[in-house]
Formats: sequence, structure tokens, C-alpha cells
Amino acid sequence: MAMQAATLGRMIRTTAAHGHSTANDRDLLHRFADAGDQDAFAALVRRHTGLVLSVCRRALPTDQDAEDACQATFLILSKKAGTGRWQASIANWLFTTARRVARDLRRAAERRARREGQAAVQKSVAAVDRMTGRGLLAVIDEELDRLPPIYREPLLLYYQAELTRDEIAARLGIPAGTVKIRLERGRKRLGDALTRHGLVMSTGLLTLMATSRAGASPSRLIDAIRATVAGKVPPAIAALARGVAVNGVLKKSLVVLAVAGLAVLGLSSMSPMLVGQQKSPPPSSKDSAIEKRDGTKDPGPAPDAKGEKSFAGRVVDPDGKPVGGAKLYTLYWTPKVLPIPERGASDKDGSFQFAVEKKEFDGSLSARPWEQSMVVAMADGYGLGVPDLGRGKPVSESRWTVRLAKDDVPITGRILNLQGQPVVGATVTVCGLFWPVKGNDLSDYVAELREQREGYRAIRAHLTGLEGMYIGRDVGRVIPSAVTNADGRFTLQGVGRERVVALRIDGPMIASTDLWAMTRPGDTVRAWPWRHGEFADDMIFVGSKFDHIIPPCRPIVGVVRDKDTGKPIPGSVVQSYAFAGRNIAGETHLQAVADKEGNYRLLGMPKGKNQVRVVPPEGQPYLTILADVPDSPGLEPVTADLQMKRGVWVTGKISDKATGKPVFSWIRYKIFPDNPNQVEAPGLAFDYNMLSRPDGTFRFVGLPGRAVVGAQATESRYLSGVGADRIKDIKILYNTPPLGDRVPHAVAEVNPEKGAESVTCDLVLDPGRMLTGTVIGPDGKPLTGVRVTGERAQGEEGYEPTKTAEFTVVALKPDEQRLLQFSHAEKRLAGSLVVRGDDNGPVSVKLEPAGALTGRFVAPDGKPLADLELISRTEVGVSSEPVREKPDVATGSFPRGLRVGKDGTFRIEALPPGLTYRLAVFSGMYILEPAGDLAKGVTLKASETKDLGEVKLKRLGE
Repeated sequence: MAMQAATLGRMIRTTAAHGHSTANDRDLLHRFADAGDQDAFAALVRRHTGLVLSVCRRALPTDQDAEDACQATFLILSKKAGTGRWQASIANWLFTTARRVARDLRRAAERRARREGQAAVQKSVAAVDRMTGRGLLAVIDEELDRLPPIYREPLLLYYQAELTRDEIAARLGIPAGTVKIRLERGRKRLGDALTRHGLVMSTGLLTLMATSRAGASPSRLIDAIRATVAGKVPPAIAALARGVAVNGVLKKSLVVLAVAGLAVLGLSSMSPMLVGQQKSPPPSSKDSAIEKRDGTKDPGPAPDAKGEKSFAGRVVDPDGKPVGGAKLYTLYWTPKVLPIPERGASDKDGSFQFAVEKKEFDGSLSARPWEQSMVVAMADGYGLGVPDLGRGKPVSESRWTVRLAKDDVPITGRILNLQGQPVVGATVTVCGLFWPVKGNDLSDYVAELREQREGYRAIRAHLTGLEGMYIGRDVGRVIPSAVTNADGRFTLQGVGRERVVALRIDGPMIASTDLWAMTRPGDTVRAWPWRHGEFADDMIFVGSKFDHIIPPCRPIVGVVRDKDTGKPIPGSVVQSYAFAGRNIAGETHLQAVADKEGNYRLLGMPKGKNQVRVVPPEGQPYLTILADVPDSPGLEPVTADLQMKRGVWVTGKISDKATGKPVFSWIRYKIFPDNPNQVEAPGLAFDYNMLSRPDGTFRFVGLPGRAVVGAQATESRYLSGVGADRIKDIKILYNTPPLGDRVPHAVAEVNPEKGAESVTCDLVLDPGRMLTGTVIGPDGKPLTGVRVTGERAQGEEGYEPTKTAEFTVVALKPDEQRLLQFSHAEKRLAGSLVVRGDDNGPVSVKLEPAGALTGRFVAPDGKPLADLELISRTEVGVSSEPVREKPDVATGSFPRGLRVGKDGTFRIEALPPGLTYRLAVFSGMYILEPAGDLAKGVTLKASETKDLGEVKLKRLGE
């Protein structure tokens, strides 16, 4: 769900962020304190409620708590109005006070939960939590609080209150040039502060702040604040206000985390292990038509789609014996809901051979999707047969061995409503399938799940499988769904013994619900997705037999109209997007198509504050929007009339500079924050995963005004940021922290006029320089079977050993230095080479005996850290520039997938000598670094095995 800063900010945009008075805050406070001017205080409330509410929402689990804290903050302000020396703006004071109020309220809730022996219940979750992760935003708030006020205030007013530089200058009574300087210095200080703490952010600083802008200021909340200040103070608000020591010193602590380490550490990659919080839509006869309506997801057949892709292999049972008559299917990653036909059946000896025309494959996610396809099998009496999909192994195979599973433990369940009555006609669909990494036993997985209560951590540690928006969906189309009978019961077969499945349960009268079930008996376990204490949705794990209660759904009805003409928009698609009470977004599996009058009826979303996504009909230039759906008493349908704004067609073609040939690419589109047309398109949302057609052409609907269009080729063999130097202020849109948002391969500015029908933007990708080389062994002879890291611009690790001794480095810039690493695990050889963009090839590298690192990771208290993933830290720091910082060519890396043992011990082999290695461990969503000198790294000599002893982690806040 990656979205643009501008889009995210508009989701919770305040209608009163700029206030309704030209007087500064100090003057308004004096009028209120000296003359009891209620209108003056009301102007302050309208001006700052959005900012205060956003601070409270980031710190508290429910909207109600956030609104209570917001009221208490303004109550304290009213009490303090006649004391102290106020500045021209009170944004600083409100920010600090709101944080203290929220802190006290949260502590009280935690104490109450501990007394009651249960976790606090999340009633609703703000949009900002769904998009970025509350923890990382909390860290940003901590560091904002530490900034000098002269730098914090402009940042708050610019990024959260959404004032322009001129408006900030007028508010503070300083020159606009001074505002610019303070903004730049504030950004720099904030970035430096985060760097000193070792933080690795998931997106650029500006994007993070934009995801948490001031937010809507509900009129009822403003009215409640005014009533509170006028003397009608609810007891809870009064208690909150009394409990805050406004002039005290706020104690702070910092938790080192990396919310989007998910992306860089493989959780969002298109690999066989696709663990994430994106869900798979259930099969539907309408799916294909609905997908087709979204023009951004219809690139057509894949490039080079000529000829056939052949598949051959054997189907065997769990003991390795051949199975005849097994039905064969091919799966691959595609956003389209395409037919999954039976491709053939295995012979008596289990062998099979068939071919699929390449034009059948959809090229939405790969230039050559047939190379990412896999063979699965179904046979009577067996669970789904899958190939050997080890972590880090490529999917493509020349000859498959598809192993079926025993299916003697079906999943049987009973679905009930809140009154304990059976739910009839509910569909139970598989959305993901997992099996043990080692052996055929879930015991280790179950033990960790019960002990740690961290769902994805247990899955990552012990399981592998097929999951995600696309493969998970299609696995659930090969394994037949089950439907509950008159007693609410169902039986799901075809999963296989000792496996785990992600299930989705849908029905016309119930809220769409996700469960995780295993094909072995077991009790129900509620777990956090990652680390205990994170604000995220519970994962519910059940055994092979279970009963589950599901609340009713709340129908959402309304009309979709043109915002300007008021005319209905038939064929527009209203999708679920963010479910009430869930801490994620992008769940678009529930969909309704507007009829000829624009009417729609969406079923399956729960009671509460939901959010929907509205996609235009195919071929019509309307902008996609996100819209909040209000809650109301009872379960009667809630009405949400939706308005769509017409945009501008953005068209173009992507080509290779050297060959002139089209390049299949992802399309990135970002609007500049100062684009005034955003105001006319509330809820504006853009798909971050748009793709070109196979011929390199693209078309999508954009917004009038300044924006940047980017092309990111599906193959990483091009220079990054081509064209960025010609775009003014592009660094506002792109930042380059280690896990952050980098400039695509090519970018160009577009600035269509309001009312324009279309704008053209062609993009040319530059392959840069290419350099060839040879790997040589210690004996001076060419060496094959070597894994290479750094051949491409993004520094990917080579999964497959080289078949020859030659390697090719691509996308070199003239002034670039790039580190290449080479390793041959079987021969225990390794080496490294730094190449330059102006090198005259070919080059060569001679491998020598590799080094190794051993040790034992322990917590600050000396207790061993068990079963965590080892990672290498090759980049640190935060940059505000739109190009990647100069890399450290002396810092090496090692492959993903290594883990610390149960006693905390580790061993890392095949390390090139002469490089420095910076170790860390990945725990859930957190990157944890060693304390002391080990944080600076360790250098190895040839054939050296260095024992690091006990590796202690930094304490929180170090």
C-alpha cells in the first residue's frame, strides 16, 4: 500500500487548519483572557484542533481517547490563557501539552487493563495508523519534541497544519526567508537526530509527516471543546486536565525500530515466501470485469509473449511414490483474476508434460511472467501438491517434483452470529497456504506461537508457503472453498496434514473475517502480528476443529456522482479499503458496481468507521478517491454518497535510450504539496503500482497542476533519477533513507492546465555503462558456481550461482564506485572488487579463503536472544537529497535468511576478507544493533574465523 505524501495527507485533511482569523495566536489568547472573548478562543480552536487531534491520535489507540485528550488540551489552554508570556503562535505549546495529556491517558488505560487482566480493546483506528505504523510516527514525535522550538514550530505549521511559507511568516511575524531557513535547518536537525539513534525509516521524512497531517476537525468536537471551555466540563476531561503537569519536564525514551524493514527484508517481494498483511480477494464472477475497469492494472499480455512455456516433472505422494491421475495447474503472480484451467494429469508413473502459450500469461508484475510460474497438483485423497520452494530459491524450474500431502485432517468449523445462531451460506476461502520449512511437523511453530503470541514472527521462523494478494487468492481457487450448511458447519478439504491456511469468511449478513487455521487439533490463540504492544490487529489462530463467532456486517449504500455536474457515474466501483477496528488498509476484496443511476450497495464491512475506495469506470477520466464512511446507531444501512472529480489523462511511452525499444515499467506519480487543485479532489488517491503496457505505453488519470511522473523498470539495469536535475524542488517528493522512497529510473515533470483533457509525458531510461569481468580461483583458473552481489544498481544478491566464470555489471554512472561481493560456499572462497564507472573493462577478481563470524547475541541483561534473523547493515543515515548517498564501498553484506540459534549463537560464513561487517538482528518490526564498538563493524582477514563472544544489544534510547 504505498501511497504518496500528498494523497495520504488529504485523507485526514482539516477544513479549518488555516483558521478563520487573521490575528495571531497571542492576540486571540489575550482577547479571551482579558475580555472573555469566546469568539477569539473559538478561532484558536478552529485553527489548531486538527494539529492537536493528530498528535493525540498517534499516541492513543481509539478515536474517543484522542478526542478526550484533545478537549483536555484546550481546557488546559483556557486555564493558562491569562498567565505566562505567549508567542505569536501556540503550535509548540499545544504540541507538547497534547503529548503529555495523551501520555497520561494512555498510562491510565494500561494500568486499568493490567488490573482487569486483559488488553485494551481498540474501538477504532485512525487512518494514519493504517498507513504507516504508529510506532515510527511516535518516534518522529519524540524527536520533534526535542527540537528547539524555533525549528519545531515551522515544521508543525508547514507539514501538519499545511500552511504555506508565506502564511507561516505572517503567523509568526518573521520574514518568509527566515521561515525557509528554519524549515531547512529543522529538517536537517530532525534527520541527524534520527540517524544518531540508529533509526531506519520506511519512507522519507516528509512522507512520514504528511501521513499524519492535522486531520479533520469534526464540528461536533469543536462544539464539545467550546462547551468544555465555557464550563460544561465532563468529569473525565477535568481529570485529564488536572493530571498534567504542564510546566514539567517530559521524560522521553526511544525505541529503535524499522517499521518498513518488511520491504527491504523481503516481506513485500514477489518471492515464494510472501508474508504480509495484504489479503486475497475471494473468487467472484465479477472480479475480472472489475479489475478491467481499473485502467491502471491492464497492461495486457506480457512482453515477448511468443511461443510456449513447457513444464515437465513428476507428482509424488508424501513418501516419494509416484501418483497417477493428479490434476495439474500453473500459478504465478498476477493482479488479474484469470481462469486457472487444468493443464493436464500425471501418468501412472507420476510423470507429466504440458505447455502453456506465453500469451496466456498476464504481464502485470513481470516482463516474463512464465519464468515465475509454478506447478501445483490436486489428487483425490491428498492435500495440495506443491514444489520444493525453499527460501531464497528461484521459482523457475526446468523439471518439477510436485509433492502431495496427506489429507486425513480436514478443517471443520462452525460459524455463529452474536446471538449464537448458525450462519448459513457463508463462504470459507483459502487465502494463503503454509507448511514447515523442515520436515512435516508444526510442533515448533505451535510452540513459538503459544509462547511468544506473535503471529508473523512464528510464521517467518518456521513456515514457508504461498501467500499474498495474488498467489494467496489463486491458491484459494485451486483448493475448493467450503460453504456453511443449515447448522453453520463446513468442512474444508484439500489443504493437507500439518499445514496452516489463511482463511477468509464472507457472507451477505456478516462482516468479512480472517482466521488462520492449522490441520491439527489445537486451541484458539490470539496473537499480535509482530511485537507485543504494537497497535495492530489481533491474528486469530485455530485448530482443525473450531467454532467462531462473527459480528454482522453494516451495509453501505449510496450514489456515486460527478462532483461538478452532480450526474451519476454508472459502472464506478466501490471497494472496501479500511475496515473499522483494523490497523491496515488496502483490503479491496469487497466490491460493488454502481448501476445506471449511480446507486451501489456494499456488503461485508463491519459496524463502525470504515473507509471505501472508489475506482472510475473503464475509460473514464475520473480520479480514484478514498472516502470515510460514518458510523451511526444500529445496523441499518449507512448512506455514503460519493463524489468523483474528473482529472486529466496522463499518457506516454517508456523506452531504452540505447536501443530505442519499449521498456515494461512501473509507473510512479506524485503531486507537489503546493498543487492547489488537490483541494477540489478530497480523498484523492493514486495507485502506487501502476504499470505500463507491454509496448511501454501507459495511460492513467492525473490531477491538473504540478506533478512528477516516474518510470521504474521491472528489471534493475538502468540508472536511477534520470531527469531529476531538471525538476525544481523534487527533493520534496523523494527522499533516500536506507529503506526509503528513491527516485525512479526516469522522472519528468507534468503541469497540465485545469480543464485540459490530456498531457503527454514520454520517459527515456538510460542503461548507463556496462562492465564485464571474470572470477578467478586461488589457482588462477576461471571459477564457476559463484554468487555475485552488486552487479545491478540496487545491489541485489545473486540467488543462482553463475554458470560461467564471467559476470556483468550494469547501470554504472561515470563517477560511481560500486562494491561487488563474490562467494563460493562449497569451496569456502570469497572476494570483493570495487568498480568505477570510468573503468575500462574487462576486469577480474581473484577469490581467496573466506572469513567467518561467530558469537552469541544477548539482551542487555545478558539473557540469550533466540531465533532472530541476522541482517547486515550497509547503510545508515537519512538524506534529504533526491539521489542516493555515496555508498560505503568498504562495508560488506551477507545473504538473507541466517538466524540466531535458540541459545543466541550464530555463525556467518563465506565472507569476503578485507571488508567491514556491521551486524544486527531483526525482531518482528525492529532492527536491533549491538552496543559498543561492535556497532561500528568488524573486519576479517582471509581464512579468519573471528569469535565475537557475547554480543550485547543497545539499551532502549542509547
